[in-house]
Amino acid sequence: MLLKSLFVVFPNVRLRAHEIGRFRGFLNHQIDWQNPLFHNHTEEPNGVIYRYPRIQYRMHRGRAALFGIQDGFDALSQFLNTHLDNLPEAFWDIERAEQRTRLELTERPLAYTLHHWLGLNTIRNRDGSLLDLESVYDDLTDEAQQRAMLQRILTAQVLKFCGDMGCRLPTGALQVSVEEVQETGLRTIRSQTGQTRLRSFQLQFTTNLPLPDHMALGKGVSKGYGWLVQDKPR
Repeated sequence: MLLKSLFVVFPNVRLRAHEIGRFRGFLNHQIDWQNPLFHNHTEEPNGVIYRYPRIQYRMHRGRAALFGIQDGFDALSQFLNTHLDNLPEAFWDIERAEQRTRLELTERPLAYTLHHWLGLNTIRNRDGSLLDLESVYDDLTDEAQQRAMLQRILTAQVLKFCGDMGCRLPTGALQVSVEEVQETGLRTIRSQTGQTRLRSFQLQFTTNLPLPDHMALGKGVSKGYGWLVQDKPR
């Protein structure tokens, strides 16, 4: 399966991390919130669309940026072609990078760095009960056990991404290995139900599946968290 992705940076538009939500609202206002690919909501009350966000909002080296994948690639390209001239002049200069990624297993693992990853959120078990992954993580006293837990979570997120893209991998074929873990502080995630503070990580990991640069995994992917890039060979 071939994925198409587009990463756009506005080099003249300064942006701080806490302004990403405002940036998202500003761009959606330009199209009257008419395209759900840009905001992942329906017109129904609490109408959240539970799918991998096709368009994601970023701060890249202190500048505003956008990432689009698959139909988000097309929607973002069309937005730039039809609405860019209506934006403030600071938005007119853009840097864009298109990428094609074949979502097929490889013989050799590829190395990635995952930035500001929010992997320890609260999840719902099959019986409906809630499980606080951060508490489970803290109860593990051995670093190897903690890394193994993060590895299982990351593997599940990659598989979920593949499923949302329409790609089914053979059972047990995906390999993910977390090599290094660094905690990078607490991040505040805002939602319709309030605010949540989650622990942020930077991970170095390898996998036998090519992933597009600048895509994101974990919680808050549409708002600047959990983005990755492939490590360059030394």
